[in-house]
Amino acid sequence: MQELLKEVSREELLLALKTASSAMRAKIFGTLPHRAAELLEEDLGTMARVPLREVARAQASIVAAARRLRAERRIATEAGDGDALV
Repeated sequence: MQELLKEVSREELLLALKTASSAMRAKIFGTLPHRAAELLEEDLGTMARVPLREVARAQASIVAAARRLRAERRIATEAGDGDALV
């Protein structure tokens, strides 16, 4: 997860987390240093409304980055679920 987060801009991550499940948010926040997670969570709470298409675009960009990193063998994903990250 840390390798993927290195490839994603903070703004893109914020947008993508806008509709993310609490489990996904917890996984990402758990990967970050405590203070960085706090700031990200705070920014999410104060973030203005954004069009859903922008959120979907950011999420698709992160999935594309994950697929690229997987193809480069820099990250591994769960067997049987091509898009699930471990």
